[in-house]
Amino acid sequence: MRFLEINLLALIMAVSLQNIECKMDFAQLSKAGKAFRKSCQRESNCPTDLITNARLNGDFPPVPELKCYFKCLFQAMKIIRDDKFSEEAMNSQMALMLTEDLAKSLDAMAAHCIPQIKSSEICEASYELTICGYNYNASLYFFP
Repeated sequence: MRFLEINLLALIMAVSLQNIECKMDFAQLSKAGKAFRKSCQRESNCPTDLITNARLNGDFPPVPELKCYFKCLFQAMKIIRDDKFSEEAMNSQMALMLTEDLAKSLDAMAAHCIPQIKSSEICEASYELTICGYNYNASLYFFP
């Protein structure tokens, strides 16, 4: 009898857990992005001061290391496909991972900024998207 009660409790818990959604808010997204900083900084050879000044001051000097740092972050987020930005991939990733309000805000930013990308070179395009996003709404800037 005790075995049946334990199994029933386990089944109820398993069914309940399937309905729980774990979506990130802005603070969680910012924290999650920190995991990519070291590897992207290493890959792009981007100095710490450039990353820090971009994050804290909105200072985005047009240097290759910073541009390719942003590319690496976008690749880590899986929103670059075949060296191009995919608004569809961006929106689906955001819908899966983020709270509804945050996803809607970033969807609007993407809809505004992706069409404004001029460069076909992916580091430059990443830089253009980052600057557009920052200018669109600096409070949504979450890069580490």
